[in-house]
Amino acid sequence: PRARRYPRVPYDARGEMRLRLAEGSASIPVTVRSVSCEGAGVALLDQSQRVPAGPSVVIRFRSDGDVFELPARVAWCAPAEQPTGPFDMGVRYQLSAAQPRMRQAYARWIVELIRALRG
Repeated sequence: PRARRYPRVPYDARGEMRLRLAEGSASIPVTVRSVSCEGAGVALLDQSQRVPAGPSVVIRFRSDGDVFELPARVAWCAPAEQPTGPFDMGVRYQLSAAQPRMRQAYARWIVELIRALRG
């Protein structure tokens, strides 16, 4: 596995992932389990869903009144190692495609979260 360039921060928030495939689009409930400057670890909550690596998605979740809606690409999807859901997956943000205000708000939030964790 490739080493991460940025630290992952444990996180726990319900959210949704909008997925676009050739067959159409779907909104899938997820739990955001970890976040970083470049991506997130999520647990799929629907046992009937398994997402292949590669498709473009939009991850949407809330934190203290902020709503983040970030375009991403699915990096991997595998059976869950913990009882968080049937599948765990990693997404890599495509921040260059995010709205500038959303990108700036997420950057401020993740930096504050990392600083708070390092205390």
